[in-house]
Amino acid sequence: MLDRLGEDYRRHGNCAVHESAVVEEGAVLNGAIIIGEEAFVAAGAYLRGGVYLGRQCIVGPCCELRCKQVTRSLS
Repeated sequence: MLDRLGEDYRRHGNCAVHESAVVEEGAVLNGAIIIGEEAFVAAGAYLRGGVYLGRQCIVGPCCELRCKQVTRSLS
């Protein structure tokens, strides 16, 4: 699936992060993860394999997600 993403995604192993997304230092991305346009992942958040964050989704500090498709913000 990562191969089908456009060039506006930065790939880091099994993760793909849109160039307009923000992933704060201290957030943990572990496994196959896609972070969409203008999404935000706070420091201390833990995302495990199988997570897809849609456009403008927000994951707050100390949140943990695994095997989820999120199309609206979490905090």
